[in-house]
Amino acid sequence: MSDVDHADLFLGARPFGKASEIIFRSWFTATSLFVNDDPSNWYGNGFVASIGACFSELGQLPTVMDPHLATGRYGSIRQIGSKAGRRKKREELTRPYLLLLNDLGSTPVMQTLMLEQSDEADDSFNRPRQLLWSPLYFLRRMLTSPEYLTSDAYAHALIRAEIFSAALSWPVNRRQAGKPHEAIRKIIGFERVSASLHKADSYRLNGDTFHMSDQTDVVVGHLLASLGIAYFSFAPRGQQYTSKRKHEFPIMGRDAFISGRSLVPSFGVTYEIRFPEDLEKLPSPSEIMNLLDGIPIPIPGADDIFAGGLRMSEERGVVARVSGLSGTGKTTFALGIAAALAPLGTRTCYLSCEEDPRDLSNRILTLTPPFLTRMASFKSSSKWFAAVHLDDPSPEVNRADALDFVEYVRAEAKLAGVSLGKERAPGLVPFFIVLDGVHELISRPAPEGRDDVGEMRELVDQFRKLGVFVMILTAQTDDHALKELDYLVDVVITLEHEDRSKIADEPKRKFVLHKTRLQHAWSGAHQLHISKRDGLKLYPQLPAQLEPYTMWRWKPIRRQRWFDLMQTAVIIGSKADVEPAPLIKIFERSQVLVAGRGSSGKAGFGLKLLSSPLLPEDHYEHPELFTLGFSEDLAPRRILIASFLYPDEYYQGLLSRLKQAGSDRTSYSRLECEIDTIAFYPGFISPEVLVSKILTRVKSAELDGIPYHGVMIDGLHNVFLQFPRLQENTLFWPILYETFRIIGLTVVTTHTQFAIRGLEHTPMLSAEVETVTHRIGPLLQAIVNAADFYLNISQVSDDAQSSQIDVISALAQAIRRQPYFWNPQSLLVEYRK
Repeated sequence: MSDVDHADLFLGARPFGKASEIIFRSWFTATSLFVNDDPSNWYGNGFVASIGACFSELGQLPTVMDPHLATGRYGSIRQIGSKAGRRKKREELTRPYLLLLNDLGSTPVMQTLMLEQSDEADDSFNRPRQLLWSPLYFLRRMLTSPEYLTSDAYAHALIRAEIFSAALSWPVNRRQAGKPHEAIRKIIGFERVSASLHKADSYRLNGDTFHMSDQTDVVVGHLLASLGIAYFSFAPRGQQYTSKRKHEFPIMGRDAFISGRSLVPSFGVTYEIRFPEDLEKLPSPSEIMNLLDGIPIPIPGADDIFAGGLRMSEERGVVARVSGLSGTGKTTFALGIAAALAPLGTRTCYLSCEEDPRDLSNRILTLTPPFLTRMASFKSSSKWFAAVHLDDPSPEVNRADALDFVEYVRAEAKLAGVSLGKERAPGLVPFFIVLDGVHELISRPAPEGRDDVGEMRELVDQFRKLGVFVMILTAQTDDHALKELDYLVDVVITLEHEDRSKIADEPKRKFVLHKTRLQHAWSGAHQLHISKRDGLKLYPQLPAQLEPYTMWRWKPIRRQRWFDLMQTAVIIGSKADVEPAPLIKIFERSQVLVAGRGSSGKAGFGLKLLSSPLLPEDHYEHPELFTLGFSEDLAPRRILIASFLYPDEYYQGLLSRLKQAGSDRTSYSRLECEIDTIAFYPGFISPEVLVSKILTRVKSAELDGIPYHGVMIDGLHNVFLQFPRLQENTLFWPILYETFRIIGLTVVTTHTQFAIRGLEHTPMLSAEVETVTHRIGPLLQAIVNAADFYLNISQVSDDAQSSQIDVISALAQAIRRQPYFWNPQSLLVEYRK
């Protein structure tokens, strides 16, 4: 991907095989088509197909391997150009086309494509710039499967290698001397990375572009751009800007970069980095170092807990201790990590004092997620997994054999031509060593004069000298020698069971991170789930899950666009003398609370609102961009439903009825949307699991190329009846809603107020309902305060067909009192005189 490609020097294996090279090359071809055509043509059948054809080589790869690279939610690259009859346009919507459409259609990039001069595109000398997202950002998303977000760890390992390769070839006046891995280790030294980040942040705060003046700047700038938190900034088209600073190279034109088909510009020119205006802050130096020098841990949730990777010592190794009572999942945890690291070229040597090697080999097959088995770089476990059983009755003999195991690993490394210790690239770990049952190496009772602590220290030191990833598994006991391990290792983890004494409670495992000596990480308790089908999964504590979103500001509510609902209505009764005036304008990206008594059809109202077309205040310059996602000629609007009441079939039925419903005089002829439902069934789901499931769906939709436009949380009142763990911790709800604002989603929340017929005649029942109402009160008050719109839709009587829509509060507009009603049977808004 550069004139001199050193990337493979920084990889143990190349995840996804040849696909990354194909995607990278094709990005330049496809981007050239976009920028050289008028945006109004981007939606034509021929153009859509031509973008898919740019990536046709992906369709020639084996169909079994990495299927997400060629097949998307709607279209498959393998079908581009197919002569098997005329296909619908949506079947042409491949992931590459949709991702590029989102990138180049985003406001900052689009402004620089369309305008001669724009304030957003100007540098400190007031010269117009053109912006592009990094091809590595596109590559990261293409390599990451929407169905298995953890695959980003494999994408990151590859992208990091490409960034290191680009830095070594970058045209700078003074290059770092030494072999490639030695040079990169110096380039990414903590002090240099910290200084570069500080400089980048200074440029960001001044609204200026970040000039990459040395190789550390190159690494930092390209890493930020590959994460989607920075643009590339160029001179317009074929122009070239000469800097007023003598030490800076001229800024190359955008078209020269695209035609060059390389990250690395020719010597004598460069390009710069610019940050989005809604970026609140840059990642910390410790987070950047985790990404540059850490071992990717491809376990769901581990990336959040370890903030991007598990850092290694100067000797290129890391030693972790995992302890726990019997049955907490220590062996399973180690085997799951072994399987996850295999596509990165990491071999596992498993030394067990308890398990038979054949049993371990069989168990690891059950802990390998289906996604891994379809990866091009995943080989048979016989090629990367080897186990040895220490079964001598004497702890002294087993301890000696364990020390001999160190020489066995060295011999295996030499046979494989793998370098151990310092002579290795950052983030690359050739071996994963597991010592299972170390407590069995201690003699009990201890012979007189025996130094158990010293022997344990010797054992750890010998394995540390290998310079690889070592995991020591022990029982959780009060033994002094085992406790001493916590001071000797770099990472300390405990696996625990929550209280299992209650039959009604679902058993839960906890992953407790006590210590990470070498890095920043999220210490404390996290949930551990062991799946029969998908292996390990971690649900990080809420601050760890939500931390990535804190870098961004809220996306502002779009007051120039509102939903085409309650702008008029079906007139019931005597004909009105004049057209009913609009009741309210609910703006795009706002948060709406729909509450009321009884079964008044609040879910149907919320779904109708989110699926309604948008009305613009002014004519948009490019209507095709405006209607993207809202017109059946392009892609459907996507809505996510988090339900505490009904299964997916209920909402699919509602949507079908909405499409078939008679007109309430809105522009529903353009309606085309899809819904995805996360149905939370009554039980002991925790806030960490709930937030993880919702955010995972949101991220998956972004990778599909068609992000969610809105979210409906249906049946919030049910949380206090059937979800005890959510009831215990209500403070996470405001945080979740704030995250929705950062993402830029329109949110509808439905809540039913408790009303039981005959309650006044049953004092005990009335008291119980009052108790539940008091529990709900603080959460409901917090949501009311945060909501931009609060509507009350209550069932007046059991035989009433419609419920009046009462506007309690509304953002930036006067509240009108008009006889607007919601009919849940016809799914229409009515105006009743």
